[in-house]
Amino acid sequence: MKSIHRSIVKTSIAVVLVLAIGIIVLLKGNQGKDGEALALASESDKVNEKSALVQVAPIRKGTIEQTIWAYGSVIPAPGKTKVLAIPFAVHVKSVYVTEGQSVRRGDRLLELCPSPDAKLTLEKAMIRYEAAQKRLKTVEERFALKLATGEELLLAQQAFEEAKAEIQMLKNMDMAGDIVIFSKSNGIVSRLFKTKGALVAAGDPVMEIVADNEVEVRLGVEPEDVSLVKKGLRVVVIPVNRPRVPSVTGRVRAVSQSINPATRLVDVFVTMDSKSALMLNEYVKAKIVVESRQALIVPRSAVLPSGDKYIIFLVKDGKARLNTVHVGTENGNEVEIWGDGISVGDQVVTVGNYELTDGMAVRIGDNR
Repeated sequence: MKSIHRSIVKTSIAVVLVLAIGIIVLLKGNQGKDGEALALASESDKVNEKSALVQVAPIRKGTIEQTIWAYGSVIPAPGKTKVLAIPFAVHVKSVYVTEGQSVRRGDRLLELCPSPDAKLTLEKAMIRYEAAQKRLKTVEERFALKLATGEELLLAQQAFEEAKAEIQMLKNMDMAGDIVIFSKSNGIVSRLFKTKGALVAAGDPVMEIVADNEVEVRLGVEPEDVSLVKKGLRVVVIPVNRPRVPSVTGRVRAVSQSINPATRLVDVFVTMDSKSALMLNEYVKAKIVVESRQALIVPRSAVLPSGDKYIIFLVKDGKARLNTVHVGTENGNEVEIWGDGISVGDQVVTVGNYELTDGMAVRIGDNR
């Protein structure tokens, strides 16, 4: 029995020794792999320490524009507004249109009835006409007898013709009854000065009509920018509250030489190149193209100031190459450049360039 017990003990010790050796070998193997991984990571870190992560964009050739943005509204074009006025006092009996309404030639606009004063105006005109007629007859008789001069005869004839024209005009107005006013052309009712029941004095405006599509844009430009705005510059006009309406182009017609006291801006007037869908009094924004040219173009972030010069970094063969450039026209996103050693398609650094030095190794990252 004792020999059997000793045999079991020896066997157990052997098993334990085998397991211990296996564990030691396994641990050493893992330590080796970890060491290799650490060595690789360390080597990678060393590489990363020697290179910079950047983003790039190609130098391209295209059209670059220097622009000024301004806001304004649509107003009647000069000389395209017709003001309806009556030469005698009337009451507004009916109004058939509203402000902003489009009217066609022949549409009924207003119905008026002469005031008592209007009838008196007609009577006075008749008296002036009869007096002028008698005066002319007398002067003609005196002229025949050589008792009046040719100048007196001419003045008498002129007074008679004026009185005749006045009475004819008043009769054509049918001052004895109601007057219906019709539109004489296509247009838009821009203003109604009187409403139904109002008394209109002789010569006072009743209605204002803008000829169809005869509008322009008045913009407000900052005083510090107005020196760049010249007559004839191209302007792209965009309706602010109607994004689906296409933009329209126009030209600067005139630049005000004073500051608008209401806006503290300088008024710039823009005439449309063609008929447009712009609405009277509509709020718009506009891009005034101050300068436009073909040039080498890069993103604005690619150009760095360096003393009194400007520099860019190109990526060539995995290295950052410093180039001195000249800067020209620029807008909010891009800038024109020119100089030695640059050409279309060169990769210019746009992000990470502040950390670069000439000849430094770079890694190009995702441009997203």
